[in-house]
Amino acid sequence: MKLKNTHKATASAILAGSLMFAGAVNAATTFTEDFETGTGKWQTSWGTYATATNFSGDPHSSVTGGGVTYANLISSQGATSNGADVISNTVAIDAADFASIDAGTATWDASAWVATYNGGANPNAERVRIDIEFFSDAGGTVSLGAASNILEDTRAGAGTSGWLEISNNGTVVANARSFQITYGSVLGNDAYADNISFSITPVPEPSSTALLGLGGLALILRRRK
Repeated sequence: MKLKNTHKATASAILAGSLMFAGAVNAATTFTEDFETGTGKWQTSWGTYATATNFSGDPHSSVTGGGVTYANLISSQGATSNGADVISNTVAIDAADFASIDAGTATWDASAWVATYNGGANPNAERVRIDIEFFSDAGGTVSLGAASNILEDTRAGAGTSGWLEISNNGTVVANARSFQITYGSVLGNDAYADNISFSITPVPEPSSTALLGLGGLALILRRRK
């Protein structure tokens, strides 16, 4: 009886260890922008409002971790071109993600806080739109195609201008080695954004450690028979 219990304990330990190694998956490539420390991650500039500025009818303080500023596309507030898209610098994908990307198992997750102007010529209509473009080289010169509206504020009508967190996910394009994020607007320049986040999560093949552990478990179970 004691021997059987020992076998069970050993088998459990091997299985737990195998699953631990096999399940250790973390997002290797990330892009984040909180609009607090300048436009260094971008090819052109966006504008900013202080957190106390409220044109959406909903205070910026309602944004989780919103800091002291948020972004807009208004030239008088710092944007390079009024209402124009702002494109990020090219972000090289971590080499640890390559195998999973090429196997078609790597996924991306995106999120942002968004709001719009509840007055003016287009009340409640100047909505945030965020796109992603993947490239087959680290320098971002050979495009694999752009995915439009990976994040979009699709609300419409009165009372829908306040701050809202939106999110989405998908599969990374095969052979991708870099990407660019576009922050733009469906209409106009009053498309407010904060805390944009984009991450790639690889799904690795079972590790040799995990396979060895599972093999040991099978051997123990066989001996018990």
